[in-house]
Amino acid sequence: MIQTHFESPMEVTPEARTAVERLISAGWTVTNQLVFTTAASRRGHTAKLRRALNEIGVLPYYTFVVKGYMENQFNYTPLARLVQEEIEEKVHGKVPESFH
Repeated sequence: MIQTHFESPMEVTPEARTAVERLISAGWTVTNQLVFTTAASRRGHTAKLRRALNEIGVLPYYTFVVKGYMENQFNYTPLARLVQEEIEEKVHGKVPESFH
């Protein structure tokens, strides 16, 4: 398994797509871990990122939600917002055929 850390759909470049395609064709499972922030949530970047990654075969593995401590309060997003966004888009990733 290869763990990526894409944070924005703008990072899914042609070069990134090619790299992911090569990894998958070599038999690797590629997953992504991202940080869910207020700014990304408001702009819809997180939902767009999950769709873009799903299109190239990257499975969403882990979404880190920042805790609401004083030093990172500006990034805090309620967990309910993440759950709502995932339910609305209903994109949880494709499971490779080899796992069926």
